[in-house]
Amino acid sequence: MVSRSDGKTSALPRPSAAPTFLYNGIHDEITFIGQTDQLYANDCARGSTIDFYRDPVVEHVSGIPVFIAKAIGYLRARFAGSPAPNTCPPAGQTSSKPIHG
Repeated sequence: MVSRSDGKTSALPRPSAAPTFLYNGIHDEITFIGQTDQLYANDCARGSTIDFYRDPVVEHVSGIPVFIAKAIGYLRARFAGSPAPNTCPPAGQTSSKPIHG
């Protein structure tokens, strides 16, 4: 994300060269889900490969153990040569809320 002078954030202007893992709890009181949803939607529209886990239960602190386990699993799979999962909607469809878990 890029911080702007107006305090908002925006996605990069081109797709990420590397696959991305995103995790956010919908009740997170520090990293608001709406900002993550917007980043996800913008980057998907640019053609990035993103595996987004949108946790329906946790908030910022209670999500740490779940996040760590999922992040380690994601990294292990990448280093083992498995293709990165992509929860972005197919081209032409718009959705900022993946069904993933």
